[in-house]
Amino acid sequence: MAMKIWQLVIFQSLQKQVTLACLQLIKAERQNEMINTRFIRAVVEIELDFEKNSSVPNSSDQITSPTLKIYKDYFEVPFLQYTEQFYRQEASNFLVHNSMSEYLKKVSPWIDEELHRVQSYLHSSTLAPLIKKLEQIFIFDQLEAICTEAKTLLHNENYSDFACLFKSFDKIPNVTVQLKKIFEDNFLPKGIQSMEQISITAINDPKLHIETILDIHKKFFKVAQNFFNNDENLIASVNKACGNFINNNAITEAANNARKSAELLARYFDIFLRKGSKVEKEISIEKKFDQIMIVFNYIKDKDVFEKFYYKMLAKRLVGRLSTSNDYEELMILRLINACGFAYTSKLQKMFQDVSLSGTLLDQYRIYCKKEKIDNIGINILN
Repeated sequence: MAMKIWQLVIFQSLQKQVTLACLQLIKAERQNEMINTRFIRAVVEIELDFEKNSSVPNSSDQITSPTLKIYKDYFEVPFLQYTEQFYRQEASNFLVHNSMSEYLKKVSPWIDEELHRVQSYLHSSTLAPLIKKLEQIFIFDQLEAICTEAKTLLHNENYSDFACLFKSFDKIPNVTVQLKKIFEDNFLPKGIQSMEQISITAINDPKLHIETILDIHKKFFKVAQNFFNNDENLIASVNKACGNFINNNAITEAANNARKSAELLARYFDIFLRKGSKVEKEISIEKKFDQIMIVFNYIKDKDVFEKFYYKMLAKRLVGRLSTSNDYEELMILRLINACGFAYTSKLQKMFQDVSLSGTLLDQYRIYCKKEKIDNIGINILN
């Protein structure tokens, strides 16, 4: 009864003034003034204690659990309203005199201050709605300007600042999705432009075509590695950009053939695996295969590649033009690992035919030598 009277006579008549006093203290603290936080903590604790003592029996004569309704209604709601008003003004004033990059650096300390405030003298249940409110004020209300800043940073190749910007929002999915798209859209035109610069020559020069792609790919992934620690989200964006410019570029347009990249890759393999190849061989053969397979993995028309590769492999094997049968076998194993046995079944069968043909020819030569018969060399491929 005494608690009920206290609620009606004292608490309800003074709660607005007490809450306002607390909010004024919090505003002063936000403006770097020293305040008596114990007063605010005491007010919060009184409201929470009052909540516990206000539980009433339900229809089953059981005590209902506290709902924090008094704390939420009398303190949290006005606290969030004042917080929104304060930081909207702070953000607006700061952006008048500072760049978006400087603003984004300021957001994290602002949020950290509010998290500390909850931990120091507010109830933990205030954290979630507070974070949501701050994200709306600092991020979503400024999202268009943030995206514009991100595009500017990437255009100027200021990857370190973009990395800081991206990291600031790594726990906010709606924002990271847009930043990933901006990241992808930044690299795609660069890839397309690089292909345009070589299109006249590269349409008939597989070496120039593939090695240009590898150079672009290396530059893109170097950025992801050096500035973003191979962040999986941005790696996915780089992969998507590479897939787009490799399969659709000035060379495929000039050839009026979307499958041109697959053909040129097969021709590059042919040049590399033929005797007297002029392709750079200073690096290990396995490392070179790894590089070539990078491009293969992006090719959409893998069936078209297989058809060209099959025809060129047949010519190398029949004409004994391969640099090494071991290299040929190693390359087929790479294709198996990438696409499975079914994809390479024709290539494997052809290679097995050559091996069997070689064995039979050796036996035939021995026979001809023994019987003193003129040797006629024949290769048969199915």
